[in-house]
Amino acid sequence: MIRLIAVGRLTEKMEVQDVNGKKVCNFKLACRDNKETEYVRCTAWNEVAETMAKYTDRGSMLYVEGRYKTSSYVDGNTMQRHERIFINIDKFEFITPQKKAEQTLV
Repeated sequence: MIRLIAVGRLTEKMEVQDVNGKKVCNFKLACRDNKETEYVRCTAWNEVAETMAKYTDRGSMLYVEGRYKTSSYVDGNTMQRHERIFINIDKFEFITPQKKAEQTLV
């Protein structure tokens, strides 16, 4: 098993989707190293996805850890096969203060 760790800022607000009865959130972290920024693809599932989406916003800094995964697809225009590398997150920490969950009136 290969494990990856990344620290970076969310490039956009996280949105949780329902896929076959499971909650999933795909997002990118902008990870800066000296003068270069690398964009790391991440996927979070179920409770992890819901918690992350609830307490983060665009620009939030996170520590994420998870399994190295790949997926591939064929570009319909060029018929070229492309590989994507991503982190399938199972651990995370908020580095910047979390946003407060929106309170609903009862």
